[in-house]
Amino acid sequence: MNREPTLATKTYTKGGETFRIRVEGGLHKIGSQSPYFTITATIDRKTGNGRWVDDSCGCCHEEIERCFPGRFSDLIAMHLSHFAPGEEGLPMHGIANGVYWLAGALPGNLGERFHGGNSKQHCGGEYREPTPDECLGILAKHLRISEAEARDLRDRFLEASATLVRTNEDTAKAEARAKLAADKAGAALQAMKDRIETLAALACGGPEGFDAARTKALDEFDAFLRAQVENLAAAKAARDTLAIQIEVRKAAKALVHDDFAAFVAARADRMKAEAEACIAKHGLRVFE
Repeated sequence: MNREPTLATKTYTKGGETFRIRVEGGLHKIGSQSPYFTITATIDRKTGNGRWVDDSCGCCHEEIERCFPGRFSDLIAMHLSHFAPGEEGLPMHGIANGVYWLAGALPGNLGERFHGGNSKQHCGGEYREPTPDECLGILAKHLRISEAEARDLRDRFLEASATLVRTNEDTAKAEARAKLAADKAGAALQAMKDRIETLAALACGGPEGFDAARTKALDEFDAFLRAQVENLAAAKAARDTLAIQIEVRKAAKALVHDDFAAFVAARADRMKAEAEACIAKHGLRVFE
């Protein structure tokens, strides 16, 4: 197994203490997977007796940027992006994560229940849900585009978000109507069963009771069948409407996905050029 390549080291002081940082990075390959960009750091702290002890490690990107201003900004931006044929520089889960943050930036959230705007995280020194503007900023970083481009992208999906909100509302109404129709048919059937038990009890009162119960049963069952035919037809119509509405919603979501994917695909050449430039600048190599 290859060690993660060291890109830079530095000893520095902060808050009256001495630290040393080792920046590591390259193209990480795990098993048969294609490699992806990574940049991390290992930070040690010097104790009062001169010993170095572990302080922190991992994606310490803010500390890397503080110690090496601008030097690794491009690689930090590329962190976790793919480097595979046809996907050079594409952010990992580029479409899914992108739509997730786009939804958080949009009014109506693309009709999504879960999106970037309701995922609590550290924002501005607080642990809270990001604002729509903060979601937009995260989207811009994810796609490595300017905030102006991100705003244009958001504006392109305003109508789609409103459409998905309406389809969600229509689907919810269709679900409610389908349930109401099914419940009505079920309640009618149960009422008929209860009535049959009552008439059966009357039939136990002798021949006269049996004849009267039989006549009532036939009349009531005939009325029940006519009403139940209408109930079942209404239930089927409600289910059919719900099925259509679900397909409408799926189609609207697919259109958003395809439009977003097209936006990313249109920037494939730029992403590839950024990836190749980053590799050349830092002399990155594949490690496992």
